[in-house]
Amino acid sequence: MASLKFKYDDPIGLVAGSVVMEMVAGLCVGLRFYLKYTKRSKLIMSDWLILAALILGTGLTAMELYGKFL
Repeated sequence: MASLKFKYDDPIGLVAGSVVMEMVAGLCVGLRFYLKYTKRSKLIMSDWLILAALILGTGLTAMELYGKFL
């Protein structure tokens, strides 16, 4: 039986994983704001905090990728 070896420092895997996770996070936040808009719900503080977390998380991902390929 062959053993599986995962390479966590593989640049291709890092880019793929980062891009996929950022897209999922962006989709979730976008869906949250879309549903709030369609239901005519009021935006509350947690909505803005989640948006700020998405922006800051995207910045962290960009710095991680920049640092990996520098």
